[in-house]
Amino acid sequence: MSRGPGRWQRLILRELERRDVFYLIDLLPQEHTMTDYKALHRAFVRLTDGGKIGYWRFLCGQAKIVVCRPGSAQPDRRKLDKCRQGSIMESYQHITGEAKVIAHD
Repeated sequence: MSRGPGRWQRLILRELERRDVFYLIDLLPQEHTMTDYKALHRAFVRLTDGGKIGYWRFLCGQAKIVVCRPGSAQPDRRKLDKCRQGSIMESYQHITGEAKVIAHD
């Protein structure tokens, strides 16, 4: 029996409360391990399968997953550029307890 959403699922849901749309990969710290990447992706798949989040895939050199609320329309490219400007790391630090400050491009 499940004990509820895990830390990565909580991180995704908490970020979705703050923003309408964001890149999934932005939830990871710059120096992340493959284990972190896989755990985040598993959490994403579980939330998607459960209908708790929506998503879009964009190809710009490398496939990027954009997380959105269920049933949301495809986001405008300009909105996606703006979604990278916020401080996602505040949510990450809250979940993990790490105090790293990571600047996004």
